[in-house]
Amino acid sequence: MTNSQQAGPSPKMLTRRTLFSSALALAIAGTATAVPRAAQAADRPEAMPHRGDWHEARERHQRDMEDMIRDALRLTPEQQKAWQAIRAEQEAQRKARRHAWSEVRQVLEAELAKPEPDLARVANVRDAMMERNLKAQKEIEAMRLKLYASLSPEQKAVVRDFLKLRLARGGHRRGHGRAWHGA
Repeated sequence: MTNSQQAGPSPKMLTRRTLFSSALALAIAGTATAVPRAAQAADRPEAMPHRGDWHEARERHQRDMEDMIRDALRLTPEQQKAWQAIRAEQEAQRKARRHAWSEVRQVLEAELAKPEPDLARVANVRDAMMERNLKAQKEIEAMRLKLYASLSPEQKAVVRDFLKLRLARGGHRRGHGRAWHGA
């Protein structure tokens, strides 16, 4: 036997085990206290955060940014029509997404009311909704790219600079940003 086997774990290994054990204990304790608090908050809707306020503020900010870039682009009347069509389609799809998510939620609530919920049904409804959303996003992306193709070199430079600025600020952090988001 070597000395290290006889002496037991090294101090470094004991420190790691202690840290891991402490972290695990804190996680369990945190979960134990967080679950009852979350259940209490669920019983009091006024204690829950108002997601609608956040969504509205985000949408307002997005519209402000779109207005800013639109003004900087100095669109021609024909380009302005394309811009307005994109905005109208975005708004229609936003409303459709909200409605679709409420339908998914209704299906989930109905399934959870059963003794044995059919979670596969919920997943299928959600997957179908997500496929429709992806198709709609691709339609808007095609509209944006068509508008971009109609821009002058000076206008394209404005878009480029705007995208560089967004990229420097972190852009969309939720997987968006595949194409020009200026429209």
